[in-house]
Amino acid sequence: MKNIFSSLKEYVNSKTRNNHFDLQPISAYEVSKIIKMLNPNKSVGPKLIKLCGDFITVPLSSIINRSISQATFPDTLKNGFVIPIYKSGPKSDPNNYRPISILPTISKIIERHVATQLLDFLKQHHLLYANQSGFREYHSCCPALLKLIDSWLTDIDDGKCIGAIFLDCKKTFYLVHHDIFLKKMKMYTFF
Repeated sequence: MKNIFSSLKEYVNSKTRNNHFDLQPISAYEVSKIIKMLNPNKSVGPKLIKLCGDFITVPLSSIINRSISQATFPDTLKNGFVIPIYKSGPKSDPNNYRPISILPTISKIIERHVATQLLDFLKQHHLLYANQSGFREYHSCCPALLKLIDSWLTDIDDGKCIGAIFLDCKKTFYLVHHDIFLKKMKMYTFF
């Protein structure tokens, strides 16, 4: 495990050339853009913020920038309302429900700002795996499947035998090892 992390650290350092991620302040214009992107059909919060968006962008950007400069996230914005969403199987079994957290809308604005800057940093330093399709704009499972099928067809044309194993990992996010995740975040200079 130690070798994997040292190799990763060398790789990240070679890409970033010791440039560290530094979260930049948000402008009132950026807050306004994020508010316009909010889905008003998800909950009441986005509807309300969209209605008064023109009046709150400056104070909201000030609050967010203070949070960034102090490297703190207000406790009240961490509280979410958890709703169980049914997935499959017997409805009487609690394991067949996935918890969904409804977070304060202001948290979503901050989250979008941070996510945009993190992604820009990863793109700028070429730290994303070229074939990663999930959680990336303009990427989906379709290009990944087309690439896979194309490589299979090429191998079949070359007379090679093809074998595949497909796994359906349920509750994948429960399998994330938090210590490893935090160690990798530190390597990428996110904190």
